Amino acid sequence: MVAPGFSGGDLLGFAKTSAVSLLTADDLCSVVKLHDENPFSLLDLEDLFRYHGTPDMPLKQLKRLHDHRTKTDELPGVLISRIQALYDLGIVEPVTADSLFHNLLSHFNEVRYKKEDIEAALVLLSSPLVKALEKTTVGYSLVMPLETLSRKFASLGKRCRGQGTAIVPISGSGKVSK
Repeated sequence: MVAPGFSGGDLLGFAKTSAVSLLTADDLCSVVKLHDENPFSLLDLEDLFRYHGTPDMPLKQLKRLHDHRTKTDELPGVLISRIQALYDLGIVEPVTADSLFHNLLSHFNEVRYKKEDIEAALVLLSSPLVKALEKTTVGYSLVMPLETLSRKFASLGKRCRGQGTAIVPISGSGKVSK
């Protein structure tokens, strides 16, 4: 239920017992703004419907997710920059998630990124789609500078939107299937 506001009392109790999610119109506008900045998946937006009778929880949860995603989305660029900085210092052996975690910990003086997020970013950056890093038996080596990586992601984004490429319908129906 979306409304300008909720006064509490019986409505909140009824919403809890009846599995009704409440969201203020202002909070819905905030969700749309957050989605515009860093889009949510459909699974992310399910959180809007999980907190029955607690109108403040959906936005709080989505803000937490948005903040985490925004920080995590900058991680590929941070990792490429850190690896390049190590190379500039003459340290050229392959890096691991563990070594980068400790390097970032000393650089930022706090745990800004979890080790599993660093590992996921390394896997992404070394994937055949991106190829900014090369995975070796002992770690990852840089094969693409940050500027080129930025252009690569921009190109991928353009292709995802179908600019410059033809989107071919599946099964000849003229519709794109899931």
